[in-house]
Amino acid sequence: QRSSVIAQREELLAERALVLSVVADDPGGLFESILPAIAQRFEIEERSLSLSPLGLASLLLISPDEQSASRILNDGRALIIPAGRIHAKRWTRFLSSTAGNLPRATEIELRGIPAHAWDVDTASQLLNDCCLPCGILPWF
Repeated sequence: QRSSVIAQREELLAERALVLSVVADDPGGLFESILPAIAQRFEIEERSLSLSPLGLASLLLISPDEQSASRILNDGRALIIPAGRIHAKRWTRFLSSTAGNLPRATEIELRGIPAHAWDVDTASQLLNDCCLPCGILPWF
């Protein structure tokens, strides 16, 4: 269960945030020139933009509003700047998330669940982020 504050912040980021991938021989050397280039190209006031590093060649850009983010996204076309190019995509809360599967089905025994609550929904809530149950065995 997420708090309302987290949900509001995620909604704001989904509207205004973009993930920038920098393609260059030295991506870190371009970071200083990215905000001015974006501000000039899309006619947005530079101080209204915010840039945070996400990795070696990845940045999080927060624009002042959803319309500005859409303009910067530019239908997926790269922004070419001297010595490199910048690709933008929308931020998602699943950014950098991964998933994996066990190589075979695994049985997990849960004890202490009353009979009236013995169902897949209860198992899913109890196991939460650990795994996703695909079924339950009878409890008797």
